[in-house]
Amino acid sequence: MREDAWNIEAKAGAIRYASSGVAGFNHFGGELFNNLAGVQMTHVPYKGGRPSMTDVMGGQVEVGFGTLTQVLPLSSSPSTSSIPPAIWETG
Repeated sequence: MREDAWNIEAKAGAIRYASSGVAGFNHFGGELFNNLAGVQMTHVPYKGGRPSMTDVMGGQVEVGFGTLTQVLPLSSSPSTSSIPPAIWETG
């Protein structure tokens, strides 16, 4: 994770992350990542989880924060080699 955060930090503001909308769990997850990793990604809100994950998979947005039910169906898609689950521990 540290290497990814350093890559994001080097591109401050140029990396965009998708979420299912403003002020939802996915949006807060992205902002929490920004805060904990000390990076600044730009939030791109979508009208729902499916459109946000579609654009992440299509390369229109670099990073996506989604729920398990939004991401899991994509992991079996032929266009993805793998989507690693992320579990964050704090404290």
